[in-house]
Amino acid sequence: MQDMVKDALRSFVSPPVLSPKCCLYNNHQAKDCIDSFVTHCVRPFCSLIQIHGHNRARQREKLGHILEEFATLQDEAEKVDAALHTMLLKQEPHRQHLACLGTWVLYHNLRIMIQYLLSGFELELHSMHEYYYIYWYLSEFLYAWLMSTLSRADGSQMAEERITEEQQKGRSSKKNKKKRKFTH
Repeated sequence: MQDMVKDALRSFVSPPVLSPKCCLYNNHQAKDCIDSFVTHCVRPFCSLIQIHGHNRARQREKLGHILEEFATLQDEAEKVDAALHTMLLKQEPHRQHLACLGTWVLYHNLRIMIQYLLSGFELELHSMHEYYYIYWYLSEFLYAWLMSTLSRADGSQMAEERITEEQQKGRSSKKNKKKRKFTH
């Protein structure tokens, strides 16, 4: 399950610590940080998967409880992000590790909140006069925040891809220079 969590992180936000081309990839302290974080992620994500095996009413009840676990995970993600960012700045000042893990956990938090509210409609728990407030909260707050989170994740992925491409170009230009020296 830990490998699945790491793969999900890689595909969503491409954190530098999980990139083999990053200096933190082989750093023992960074590995301990990310492994500890991933270990803490396993239980809430397994619970989230298990929730979907229950009936709709039970799902809604359990979603409310799991939000507490994800809030704790959000705090931990921010602390790990800060620690990894500090380590990364010491070795590669042009690279950042800001909010990578936090963005990923926030995305899942928001999805759970949205699912919780929408399940209230499905179970017909809301009164007609509450619809306006719930729709407002969904559109102006949760979906807007979700879009912002997805945009941040996309920006982080593009930045990581750009750095990887620059590193590859730098290596290929060094190889070309060596080849030119040998041909003359």
